[in-house]
Amino acid sequence: MWSFPKVKSLKAIYMATSSFGQVYRQKFLGTAFIAGGMYDWKASKRFDVKFTGLFIYAPYVSYYNDIVLKSPYVVMPIIGTNIAITKKFKLNVNMGGTYAINENIMNFTVMFGTRLAL
Repeated sequence: MWSFPKVKSLKAIYMATSSFGQVYRQKFLGTAFIAGGMYDWKASKRFDVKFTGLFIYAPYVSYYNDIVLKSPYVVMPIIGTNIAITKKFKLNVNMGGTYAINENIMNFTVMFGTRLAL
């Protein structure tokens, strides 16, 4: 990640990844290049929000002797919230989706979690 000097709460995200192996004894191979941005917003003393937008180029994802993605371009908008219950305990709620460009909405996710600082 890289922070912009004038806007500390805005960060650029970039990475490349490759994976291979077996899933249920079937060969799996995937590659991806990821770029995007993240903005941190402190809405109040107890409420933080992270807005993340990612653009993923996955030229090759193969599983079960077939190409999984018809479009190699995927967009992922994500909103994450941290709600401070006490000084050391936070409740985390994330919402996001995945959209393959020129295809259809692949999925929506809602995740809950906690954070405890010892």
